[in-house]
Amino acid sequence: MGQEKIDLTYFTLGLVSDYYGRTIVKADKLELTKVDRFHETQIEIMDLLDSLINEENKLRDKENRITKKRVRVKEPNCTNCHEFFDYYSKELSADLNSKYNFKFAHSWDMKDRKMYRGRIKISDFKTDTQRLSFLSGAYLTSGTKEGDIFSYHLANSVEKFDLIVKSLKKLDCEVKDVKMDSGTPATQNVSFIPSDKLRLELDKYHGLKKKIEKKYSLLFKEGQ
Repeated sequence: MGQEKIDLTYFTLGLVSDYYGRTIVKADKLELTKVDRFHETQIEIMDLLDSLINEENKLRDKENRITKKRVRVKEPNCTNCHEFFDYYSKELSADLNSKYNFKFAHSWDMKDRKMYRGRIKISDFKTDTQRLSFLSGAYLTSGTKEGDIFSYHLANSVEKFDLIVKSLKKLDCEVKDVKMDSGTPATQNVSFIPSDKLRLELDKYHGLKKKIEKKYSLLFKEGQ
């Protein structure tokens, strides 16, 4: 295991979706506490978040501890929503949302409430621990490995992809290739050889990623 302590907020920042940025409805108090939505094949990711929060809470006073819960999605007229969970944490989502600049998206939700779209604040990245944590979270949901080559694969990312590439360079990784396709959706891919420090962190998650990939593969076969 690597010796670097995970920064929970930056790990989660890497973990969550950046598809057209981060969207929130400020008028929905429950929705404001949502960290992200995860598929049932990603239950182990939620378990990992639980354990990271539990570790963080050991360092906090009782009144400042981070709360958490997951709720299976139930939406009318939605055939596969039951396959997903919403993961909520009032404290973690507040920390997470503070890392974005939100602007009115000129769109409204089903209850006619304004929606806001956020872009990650690049200037908030100041330490290697933040970068390592961010890249570790992103690797869990967007990363692959073939031999010595690691890659990140994103779609319609607003700021996250640029931050991944910049963080890799800051950590002295050898960036092999950067590809961006402006199709529908727009895809962004970067392949690289990690520095020893980053490799040590990413290697922690190989077992977990294999479990998730196996579950997804089984689900895909069942659906055929």
